[in-house]
Amino acid sequence: MIRNTEAFYARAKEYQDKRAQLVSDYEERLESLKKYEGSVGYEEDLKELQEAHIDDLKALQDAYRLSLMTILKGMELTLSKRKINPPTNDQLNLIHLLKMRDKVSREELDRVAEMVKDNGIAMGVIQEVARANGIMKNYESMCSEMSSSYAQKVINGIRDGLEDWLQYDTKRAGRLAQRYHAEHYGAPVDERALPKRELFEDMAGCFEDLAGLDYDGLLLFSEAVDDE
Repeated sequence: MIRNTEAFYARAKEYQDKRAQLVSDYEERLESLKKYEGSVGYEEDLKELQEAHIDDLKALQDAYRLSLMTILKGMELTLSKRKINPPTNDQLNLIHLLKMRDKVSREELDRVAEMVKDNGIAMGVIQEVARANGIMKNYESMCSEMSSSYAQKVINGIRDGLEDWLQYDTKRAGRLAQRYHAEHYGAPVDERALPKRELFEDMAGCFEDLAGLDYDGLLLFSEAVDDE
């Protein structure tokens, strides 16, 4: 049985590679059409080529959007059925003492986090206490298992960024910078001049690009959202 993360990567890579080929073919046709610039019918041929390209991209996006979203829902379903690994009594006592305090220091949180880092629920509480005390540290990333709440955040992040990834093969930061210059300095917007996203070649690259997960983070995420 194919795992959710494997299924998502397979579909995402299919889409990525097909889009790259579409864009490459389109840019080659644009380049070959340039020699006729200024001739009768050039503008009409250019418009026809551009419209066909837009239609091809939209059809490709429509073909993959639903399946990718469906796989994300499958991850959520697996997550909802996940067995809970309860904290030990010692861990519960430590967490209870922390929550009774009006003010908790970072040093105290660091020490308790080190003692409960094998439990996702306990580390989730540590993270909540950190936020309540204005301590900006990602304690959940220290955990030897990914909490369900953190895994859900990863899924939400993928879903939120998926449409941008489907629509654009260029880096979002570059597009925003170009649009800023266009609005403030009148510089023309040229999408073709923007740097392309790097094509990922494996599952680790896919989830680094779309979820911001490093290799270890992907392993923890997979344990949380993949059916055994």
